[in-house]
Amino acid sequence: DALIQVHIGEEETKHGFRPEEIRALAREIRPKQRWPHLRFLGLMGMATQTMDMSKISKEFIGLGELLKELRAEHLFPTEHFKELSLKLRAAVGPAVAAGSTMVRIGTAIFGPRK
Repeated sequence: DALIQVHIGEEETKHGFRPEEIRALAREIRPKQRWPHLRFLGLMGMATQTMDMSKISKEFIGLGELLKELRAEHLFPTEHFKELSLKLRAAVGPAVAAGSTMVRIGTAIFGPRK
């Protein structure tokens, strides 16, 4: 099982596919045929590190819209491709409002990074 990481934030220190890259990947490569042993469950992304909650919400909502688009076009098998994992420390509310189905809580469990 795998999630596809999407680069939705502005920092270059964050990684992932750009939305247009995911569209091209799905249309041209046909992930189910290319990687038959992988089951893509959805998308994950991290918002820009900012206190501007409207910016964070916009990035989260954009990723949710991308998931809906990919599902509507059946670019990934839709029976499994429905998870949305959004993350930014202290932005759980906007993540849930944007449709996040998975919560990542690493810092709460493992503490801050050194």
